[in-house]
Amino acid sequence: VDPLLELLSAREQVRLYACLKGVPHHRLDIEAQMLLERVGLPAAMSCRASGTLSGGNKRKAALAMALVGSPAAVLLDEPSSGQARSSCRT
Repeated sequence: VDPLLELLSAREQVRLYACLKGVPHHRLDIEAQMLLERVGLPAAMSCRASGTLSGGNKRKAALAMALVGSPAAVLLDEPSSGQARSSCRT
């Protein structure tokens, strides 16, 4: 199941999750930017509607949403699925 709302940008969705998880309002933009950079989603892509992103960039956005609030653990199901072969470690 794709957790992304197609009309919202990745940045907006990470901000929404951060707000729901209790991140202070003045830190929402900082938190979103930090997480999107951490997962490797380019700034230009993070501002586009999620429905227009490639499969790999959608996964990065979903991972950033999962990392909001610094959870103790995140379970990933086939995290390299859909990535370019050259970006996967062997």
